[in-house]
Amino acid sequence: MFDTAYVSLHPASSRGLNSQLLDCLEQLASTVRGGQPVVGRILKLALFIHSRSGADFLAKRRQIAATLEKFFQGNPPPLSVIAQSPEEGSDVVLYAEALLPEAGEAVLRYHLLAGIPYCTIQYQGHREVFGAGLTADGRFRGTPAQSTEAFRLMTQILTSERLSVDNVVRQWNYVESILRLRPSASGKRQNYQEFNDVRGRFYEECHFPAGFPAATGIGMAHGGVLIEFQAVSSLGEFRVVPLSNPLQVDAHRYSQDALVGDRDRDDRLKAPPLFERGKYLGRGGSGIIYISGTAAVRGEATSPEGDVESQTRITIANIQSLISESNLSRHGIETVRPPGPLSYLRAYVKRRADLPAVKNVCQEIWGAVSAHYLTADVCRDDLLVELEGVVPVKTRDSLFKGDVP
Repeated sequence: MFDTAYVSLHPASSRGLNSQLLDCLEQLASTVRGGQPVVGRILKLALFIHSRSGADFLAKRRQIAATLEKFFQGNPPPLSVIAQSPEEGSDVVLYAEALLPEAGEAVLRYHLLAGIPYCTIQYQGHREVFGAGLTADGRFRGTPAQSTEAFRLMTQILTSERLSVDNVVRQWNYVESILRLRPSASGKRQNYQEFNDVRGRFYEECHFPAGFPAATGIGMAHGGVLIEFQAVSSLGEFRVVPLSNPLQVDAHRYSQDALVGDRDRDDRLKAPPLFERGKYLGRGGSGIIYISGTAAVRGEATSPEGDVESQTRITIANIQSLISESNLSRHGIETVRPPGPLSYLRAYVKRRADLPAVKNVCQEIWGAVSAHYLTADVCRDDLLVELEGVVPVKTRDSLFKGDVP
């Protein structure tokens, strides 16, 4: 949780993917935070692209990889290419997280494991690990096998850094055709539920002393299953608090009735989505809240309002409840001032035509936040929008020098 910049870039050009990508990269090269360029200090990149088919997605991903290899001179940071269409007029948008100069003596290193780039931040024995683009890459068919491979790759990176899944504080889970139901020997099985069942098996040997990761589980048009993560090595040096929301049941406590499809062929209970509604990560008087993917769910049921504007307002109210001073105080986090404003917002909208309505509501309430608005299937049939974000917090913690008075 070192000082981090969250950068959202949109192409000015409309001349096709490669021109738009180069436009975004030129903007990235000229982006300055804390008086220094962010290139060379990037923790991870995510590129959201429009793709017409699986073959089109793979071709564009290869094209993007070649362009980035040249741009980063053979040493690219962790990277995900995600088949979620950006706003009208864009074939690609770029998201970057970068280490700010304020991080001081923190050392950023890039690594390569089995051809997969990841990075670490090292400071006085403390480490953070960032991984992205963890995918079966077409080598396996079916959501269970693809999910298993993505988790295996994440575990492999963590193990190489002497960490485990317990250390993951933020995770993104992208699932192709997330709502698709397929017939199986045990009945109808949903892609998202199959992902959750695999996640449950990977997590069952872990202890999670600071709660499950904050996470987003969201659909994408193509690409199988893809995982990104951030892990923290020395949880004792940082204060890590899992956040629940008084308006929502914890996702990891969902009943079987809230989960879709039949049990697997071994007749095991369906695994709930194992994530926290949010995660506070603090060091001294500074902290951040990772807001997990949040939708118009009250309790464990979808709110009855069916139009996208109402669902967006309910979703924002859920987020405001999660990060409110009263809720943070309930979790033992005493703030100096109200949290915010958001450092970054990402909106996943089921129907492309609803993007402007969601954007209008978000800007009405939060103003001109650094953001991306994307078309993506949300994890329930009746949910039209999902929001996630990052918000800074100033607290009264006094564990380290330089705290806020």
